[in-house]
Amino acid sequence: MLRDAGDEPQDYSILEHFTIDDLDSDTLKAYRNRFASREPDHPFLALDNQGLLEKLGGWRRDRKTGQKA
Repeated sequence: MLRDAGDEPQDYSILEHFTIDDLDSDTLKAYRNRFASREPDHPFLALDNQGLLEKLGGWRRDRKTGQKA
C-alpha cells in the first residue's frame, strides 16, 4: 500500500531504453485472442499492437520529454 501511496503508481512510469520490440509477441498475440473471444467486434482489435496498447494504457508518450514506452 505504501508503494502506491504516491501521486503516480509505479507501473505508470516509462521504462527507459525499452521499445515495443522488447515485449513478448506471443504473449501479446495471446492477449489479443482472449480479448477477441470476449469482444469480437471491439474497435481496438483493428489497431496495430502499439495502438492497442495505447488504448489500453499500456503504452504512452511523455509529453515533456517525448519519451515513449
